[in-house]
Amino acid sequence: MRGESEPSPTKKDVESESSPTKRGVESEPSPTKKDDAKSVTSSKVSKARVSSSIKLREAKIKQELAQRKREQALKEQMLKREQLELQHKIENMRIDKEIENANAEAHMWQQEVDLQRDDQISLDNEEAIDVAKRTEEWCQQSSAQVVGRETEPTGHPLDKQVPLLDMISTSLNLPKPEIQTFSGDPINYWSFMSSFDVNIAQRSFDDRVKLSHLIQFCSGKARDAIKNCVLLDPATGYKQARDILYSQFGRTYIVARAHIKQVLNRTNLRSGDSQGLWDLARDMRRCQMTLTQMRFTADMSATDNLLKIQELLPVRLQSKWATTAHTLMENQVMPNFSHMTNFVEEQAKIASNVYGSHVGKPQKNSKPNIPNRKPKESRASTFSTQGTSKSDTLVSDHCYFCNKDHSIEECEAFK
Repeated sequence: MRGESEPSPTKKDVESESSPTKRGVESEPSPTKKDDAKSVTSSKVSKARVSSSIKLREAKIKQELAQRKREQALKEQMLKREQLELQHKIENMRIDKEIENANAEAHMWQQEVDLQRDDQISLDNEEAIDVAKRTEEWCQQSSAQVVGRETEPTGHPLDKQVPLLDMISTSLNLPKPEIQTFSGDPINYWSFMSSFDVNIAQRSFDDRVKLSHLIQFCSGKARDAIKNCVLLDPATGYKQARDILYSQFGRTYIVARAHIKQVLNRTNLRSGDSQGLWDLARDMRRCQMTLTQMRFTADMSATDNLLKIQELLPVRLQSKWATTAHTLMENQVMPNFSHMTNFVEEQAKIASNVYGSHVGKPQKNSKPNIPNRKPKESRASTFSTQGTSKSDTLVSDHCYFCNKDHSIEECEAFK
């Protein structure tokens, strides 16, 4: 009936309806745990990716560095190779220039020899052809002299050529002059350049040959200063090489200082040292000649330098120079370097002759006299009573070197 209510579900029916839901819940995991697992997995994956990317970046960096090192090594090798090739080119160029200069010089000398040979051949031919004519002229001159006629001798071109040929023959027979090598010593600069100009520069050589000879005759720091001038144009290189040598070794004050230093830097001379006097005289004469040619005599004639030279001399010569200087000043002449040079040379000549070298030497096979030191009273009484004792005593106390009253062993001038 409709008015009756439906029967209420039983407990079993309720459980049966709810049981499927419980089974479904128990069979599937909860959403929270599932998300946690996914996050952990993704975190590991991301870390792995980051680590891989870092390692990949480091590998690429190492690869790039290695590539750059390789490129740098190749560039260095290429630069070294180019540098070595350049050095070889420079060396080959230098050798070629030396060969070219040598060939040019040999060709020039060969031309000169050929020219002299041709002149000699033409001279012989001309002399052979003209013998009859010259004989006839000689006969005419002789007959004119016999009959008393005054005629002028007829000149012949051969007579003018003979002196020239004699001069050429003499120059060829003379030994080849040797030029002293210049090592960079300012003392030898002017003598070297003068010899080089006479034997090389003033001849008909071109600038290439002159530059080659200039480098050849230099050594040490002088050659190091000009050896790269061969890379320039011959005219420019030769001019620059001479300018370099002058600026470094040939300036007036440099040469003057070197000469004065050579004169002063020596030990004091002892009495009787004739060789030492000659060495000093030679250095002073060379200094005086060089600086006079350079017109730079102010420094060498300075009073300080003259006093230093005087201090080098023995005491006896110092006194003699003082006397000489006094005589000059009395005549209104100031002593200079030239006066002192002449004085030292004169004393060197005196000390080296047979009598000067014998001064102060004891007599052979004789014992030296020992001075007999006696009281004045005894000496006075000897003098008044015995003439012979006086003579012996005076001889023993007389110095033969300075003529003073003491023995030669006690002579300060002789020491």
